[in-house]
Amino acid sequence: EVALPSDSATALIKLSEGRHAEARRFAVEALAKMEHPKALSTILQRLRSDDPAGRDAAARALSRLEGAASAMVKELEAAIDQPEALDRLCRLLVPHASELKPSARERIAELAVEALEANRPAAEPLLRLLRAADPKELSNALIERAQAYKRAKRYAEAFALLGRLEAA
Repeated sequence: EVALPSDSATALIKLSEGRHAEARRFAVEALAKMEHPKALSTILQRLRSDDPAGRDAAARALSRLEGAASAMVKELEAAIDQPEALDRLCRLLVPHASELKPSARERIAELAVEALEANRPAAEPLLRLLRAADPKELSNALIERAQAYKRAKRYAEAFALLGRLEAA
């Protein structure tokens, strides 16, 4: 493995958007090994791209990148209406679930419950991620929201959310 100089990050960022799939793949994986301020944002951008080679390289890079979990949690909200991108992010976050901060877990719980209530396809990947990260947080979020529905005499919605506790 060849170590690249730190000043090559700018060239790698440009290369990650180039025409050749192998070059894009190399650039993304090389950026993951650098401590450049734009490296992580470029990798996340490649993860959202339509380019399968770029997405695969970004997924591999993010799974090995230390501290990428918090950046990926921020991406969840942006990808909430893009089922494939959200599912990809959730699958990448599951192995890092134990590293997530309590505030990140709470945000994932909020997103999951909101998606459940709106019957969005985003609910399932978010619930799967939250089960891996913090099953207790998932249960608490579902119970809390169900109690609010019960107080509002919206029993069908409360029952539907409590029914999800079985899977939690």
